[in-house]
Amino acid sequence: MNKIMTPEFSKEFKHHFDDYISTGEKSWNASKFVKFVKGSGLSKTNEDLLIARHRVLGEFGANELFEGNGLTRVDKNSKWGSKIEQDFGVAEIITFERDPLTINQLNEVNDVVTLLPTTVI
Repeated sequence: MNKIMTPEFSKEFKHHFDDYISTGEKSWNASKFVKFVKGSGLSKTNEDLLIARHRVLGEFGANELFEGNGLTRVDKNSKWGSKIEQDFGVAEIITFERDPLTINQLNEVNDVVTLLPTTVI
């Protein structure tokens, strides 16, 4: 997760994902995405990272608009996104804990970074 949920890798994933979608395939089709990635001439490491990131998309919903910094870019081309002035939606948290801590508990141990709306990311 540390390698695939970063701002840098999120840009790379979006690039490859957009290429995949341009072929007419469905975003959720994991086997077709794997076939697409395996035929793209990338290194085995990059293939594995892209496939892992696609699994996060399918299983957790962190789509190609997820920036890797806790924010998801608003799709200005969508019906609702064209009416929204801001560039990002609400902050998102993905947790793998069976009994996750609350936001207040996370704040107590300094695991939450507060971003101000005026912060440029």
